[in-house]
Amino acid sequence: MNIGSSTDGMMMRQMMQQQMQQMRQDADVDGSSGLNIDEFTSLRGQVSEMTGRPAASENIEETFATIDADGSGELSEDELKSFHQDKMQERRGE
Repeated sequence: MNIGSSTDGMMMRQMMQQQMQQMRQDADVDGSSGLNIDEFTSLRGQVSEMTGRPAASENIEETFATIDADGSGELSEDELKSFHQDKMQERRGE
């Protein structure tokens, strides 16, 4: 096992997490600490631009409702992290 690669990977993930956290904060234009559907739509577009991958073709309202586990109408940081982790596991085939 190459320890340097493992450390580099951890640092890269940490940098990406920090960047995503900053993007979430920037998208939260009303300062509520959660994202409403308009803010989520904006964030989704920014992520698409950043990654160079088009946003999934799913209905944005359905995706929002899926992530909004508590039905509050705003996506908390925990809800977004949970959704992201689920998607990453799907991609890895777990």
